[in-house]
Amino acid sequence: MAMREIHSLDGMTRVAAKLLIIAAVLGCLAGAVCVVALTPVIVASIYDSQDLAKLANIGETYGAATAILSATALVVVCASLLVQHRQFKIMLKSIQRERIRETVKIAMDNPQYAQCWGARVAPQHVDERLFYYANFLVLNWYYAWEDGLLDAQQARAFIRNFFDSEVPRMFWERHGDWHRPRRTYTRRGRFVAIINEEYLRALKAGPPSRPYETAIDGVSTSTSKASAHASPTMPS
Repeated sequence: MAMREIHSLDGMTRVAAKLLIIAAVLGCLAGAVCVVALTPVIVASIYDSQDLAKLANIGETYGAATAILSATALVVVCASLLVQHRQFKIMLKSIQRERIRETVKIAMDNPQYAQCWGARVAPQHVDERLFYYANFLVLNWYYAWEDGLLDAQQARAFIRNFFDSEVPRMFWERHGDWHRPRRTYTRRGRFVAIINEEYLRALKAGPPSRPYETAIDGVSTSTSKASAHASPTMPS
């Protein structure tokens, strides 16, 4: 939860900084346009209207300056529209992410709703909410990775510790694609490749330090049967 709040605040800070920059640029541009617009009045007050040669030369200079400022204004407006479009896409993505979290959270708070999802996401002896939460963790790390808030070294550290527990191994064994080669051309592909590498490394290292625990009267106890079930052999 703390990591999610930090990522949210960081994203809001970046958006606010970009908006301030855009506002400053537009303010400077508006000031320049005002100066150019007032130039004829200033020129008329300084020079005699009978001095046509000087006024013609000034008019030519004024026309060139106006053209430059108009082109600059067009570029700034286009850049502003692109930034706003990007921010709009980020906002839509954030809304979609929140919908996914809320949908899964409903199933975690009301386990009977999980029946509407189809087949079980976890083995019969494992509480499905553990798999939902494991999926939450992976999604949060992926969102941080996608937003550039998590680098490869940090991701590996989180995921290596993740797979030192039995439940995440069971989760990725059933729902991961560790048994299939994945192209790493995309950023998402690189992230999934890191998870697969750390998963296989964990299996090769041996049993996790934390076996599956069943809750009995609010107390978690280790279950060796689940541990034996959830540690697949390394693929040849």
